[in-house]
Amino acid sequence: MKLLVFTDVHGSKIAIKQIINKAKEADLLICAGDLTNFGVELNSILKQFKETNKKMIIIPGNHESNAEINNACKKFDFLINIHLKKHKINDIVFFGFGTGGFSKIDSELEEIMQNLKFNEKEKLIFVSHGPPFGTKLDYLDHLQRYRGSKTLREFIKKFKPKFVVCGHLHENEKKEDKLNNTIILNPGKYGKIIEI
Repeated sequence: MKLLVFTDVHGSKIAIKQIINKAKEADLLICAGDLTNFGVELNSILKQFKETNKKMIIIPGNHESNAEINNACKKFDFLINIHLKKHKINDIVFFGFGTGGFSKIDSELEEIMQNLKFNEKEKLIFVSHGPPFGTKLDYLDHLQRYRGSKTLREFIKKFKPKFVVCGHLHENEKKEDKLNNTIILNPGKYGKIIEI
């Protein structure tokens, strides 16, 4: 399966056009949050994505609320919100954690992780708005420190996803790293196709 992953579009017409063009090569679209600037024009942006005739998995970033994304899912049947939810397609399970991106500890996710289970035979793709702590994706050169979430890092250690798609820190778009056998990537606003 070919996945077109992207994040932090923030309503950019150029980015939207490029993603829609790349969507021709993909089986599924995945947005790791911040499709808009504070929810502005969410419906008009999603109308453009509807034209791709592809399903789109999404989580809210820090520029959309979970309620806004849920309302959009009611209007657009191609849209699937996976914030704190699993969604299975064939042998691939998607799980998401959206919003925020500013905390080192995410208590809501920590609580859910206590009872969360995944089948080891299935491939897990974790979609998060913020990056995990201690990687190339959360290190900010100008601050000379890591800004990611330690909870997300624990999620990766515990559940061993095949891929983690994240964003939030625009300075680190297009960067990739590895944590054990998990590939972590920030595809940026123009997106990247990955194959599972």
